[in-house]
Order: sequence, then C-alpha cells, then structure tokens
Amino acid sequence: MRIMNEKIRARVGETFKIKLPGNPTTGFLWIAKVLSPDKIISPLDTTWENEVTLAGQPRTQVLNFKALSAGKADLIIEYKRPWETDNVLEKRTFTIHVDPT
Repeated sequence: MRIMNEKIRARVGETFKIKLPGNPTTGFLWIAKVLSPDKIISPLDTTWENEVTLAGQPRTQVLNFKALSAGKADLIIEYKRPWETDNVLEKRTFTIHVDPT
C-alpha cells in the first residue's frame, strides 16, 4: 500500500477540494476520515470529473471540504470498497492548516 502525506492551507469559511484518481465501476472509492480536531474542517460532498464514455473508464473523484475554524487538522483518505474493512489499496494523509479570515 502506498501512503502519501500532503499539506493544504485554507482560510476560515473557504471550501477546498482534494482530487484523486479513481474508478467507481470497481466499487473502490476514496473515503475521508477527519482525525482531530473534528471542528476545524468538515467534509461536504463528493463529485466526479471526466465524463464516462466507456465502461471501466478511470475518473477523478473530487472530495469537497469546508474550513470551519482556525487551527490544524489531520485527514486520512483511503481508497477502498465501503463494505470491506481490511482491503485498503491506497492511503493518503493530509495536514490541513486553516488560517483566520
């Protein structure tokens, strides 16, 4: 399993996106977990880029978040099937720094 660590900066009230390659036809999705503290950022929704023209075509999953208050939060995003607990293909970790407005 490949693990990557990235840093993101945002301001209070801003929304930000994390874009990751995926293929929803396989059942695998990027699933986000905010570790701590949970009041710094909030997950919003997930959208997809790239129009599907062929079955099995890779797409880009876009995870949207909102910066709620100033501080630092840790985020883990795992590429797995939601119904499986132990089959994580890839894991990305993020440190989110939220600056005051």
